[in-house]
Amino acid sequence: MEISRNEMPSAEGSSILPVPAHRIERLKVRHFRLLDLVARRGSLSAAAEALRISQPGATKLLHELENALGLPLVERNARGGQLNPQGRHVLDRLRVALGAVDAATTALDNGPELPLVRLGLLPLVGLDALSRVVADLSQAGQLPRLALQLGTVEQLVRLLREAEVDGVVGVLGGDVTPQMLEPFHITPLWSQSTVVVAASGHPLARRRQVPLQDLQGHDWVLMPRESASRKAFDRAFLAAGLVPPPARIETESFHIAMGLVAHTGLLAVVPIGAFRQQAATLRQVRIVPAFPPSTVVMLTHRGPAPELPALALLREAFLRAAPAMADGREP
Repeated sequence: MEISRNEMPSAEGSSILPVPAHRIERLKVRHFRLLDLVARRGSLSAAAEALRISQPGATKLLHELENALGLPLVERNARGGQLNPQGRHVLDRLRVALGAVDAATTALDNGPELPLVRLGLLPLVGLDALSRVVADLSQAGQLPRLALQLGTVEQLVRLLREAEVDGVVGVLGGDVTPQMLEPFHITPLWSQSTVVVAASGHPLARRRQVPLQDLQGHDWVLMPRESASRKAFDRAFLAAGLVPPPARIETESFHIAMGLVAHTGLLAVVPIGAFRQQAATLRQVRIVPAFPPSTVVMLTHRGPAPELPALALLREAFLRAAPAMADGREP
């Protein structure tokens, strides 16, 4: 594992300090893991416990790391210590390396003959796009082993920042800020609309146009409040000067939402591609104004380390699937 000697900040966080190579070469993965655990657990003593070493042993590791890099990384306090600005800067770089070590270990333990890609997905992407990508790569004999992690966009961006996934496919929005995206390369994939769906016999399904205010008195199956789709749903009502309808049922699965809607008087909002898979049992409620479309993107790390070849193949497969996925069109 290597740290670039041209990227170590001074105590002021501005100038560049060269770090002798022989100091870096003495360090081990445990030194870097300690810094990560101090940030995660909030104290040096908790990091020592996680590493199953004594606190004096953890202090010794920290001193060796700080001496090798030539700058302090942790501020001591009543709880034992927290990362200072230099420590956070160094950890941002180290987490990518630690994530690579963890991924390599997992790959070797569970099947070294195939590369492993850890992919974060919003649930709406897993409905149709992933099946197209897997079929594409399987036919070409290029399908890697995939470890899929579902979550909200905020959760997935955090996992990518901490190098616990190799890439994320989803919709930006919610509480994700431009500063949070600075370490990443963003690849736009396709534009996707969301629609309101109801059972075929629902009164709203028979109307040619339904204004938003007419949706307020109905029961809804919605994604959790922290999800990107729920936040977009709420924003559409607020932009029209209306109070967003509450959820009668919350679920993280669009499939469950559509199953419930098909046999009840509930309404749901789902990606148009998901609706078209269930068009035989559901009807689209044609609301006015329509919900604005969102852009599905792929996030990967931007940095000096070379990209995983399997991750690059996965991105190209998502790009090939994009024309079919835009607004749920068939190829």
